[in-house]
Amino acid sequence: MKVRRKSWHYRLSHLLGNLERRSDNLCAYFWRMVVVLLVLSFILFCVFQMVYTLFMNPATLEIMIFVSVIVLIFAAPPISIYYLRKWLGHSPELPAENIFIEFAKAKKRKVCPLIEYVD
Repeated sequence: MKVRRKSWHYRLSHLLGNLERRSDNLCAYFWRMVVVLLVLSFILFCVFQMVYTLFMNPATLEIMIFVSVIVLIFAAPPISIYYLRKWLGHSPELPAENIFIEFAKAKKRKVCPLIEYVD
């Protein structure tokens, strides 16, 4: 499998340092990306929790904040990516292989392909 160095998942999985290996496979790459996402989510949660406890009245705004966070987590990123690609004049479909679909295929085949990093 070929992974571009300019792709979002490459940048995300290498956010904590240059972890590129010569014999990197898709499964290790995928789980490294998931760990970085979890760390970033935890940091973001802690920041929002501090802001919430400092500036908000939890008795009146709890449900509204919960619903807003759920909407922002699940609905905003795909919608914003779609409209951003449309605004930039690109096709709304993603041009490269989807890393999640490729990981699911690899797990089904029980073989994780090696990753070749390309520019």
